[in-house]
Amino acid sequence: MEWLTDVGSVSSQFLVQAPVWVQMIVMVIIVVPIMIGLAWCLMWAVDRSAALISQFRNRGTTVKNHG
Repeated sequence: MEWLTDVGSVSSQFLVQAPVWVQMIVMVIIVVPIMIGLAWCLMWAVDRSAALISQFRNRGTTVKNHG
């Protein structure tokens, strides 16, 4: 597993010495897919919560409860 540490240190050294525009491109390539994934997870959580709340509210308002 020492090779993994070596690869990590080489890549971090490259980013430190690279020009700012290269650093920004690398950050965009890494950060944008992560943000897309997080957005999808957030949309799923909101949709699931809304469905559960809607289901809970519909259970409490049936015709039988109104007499």
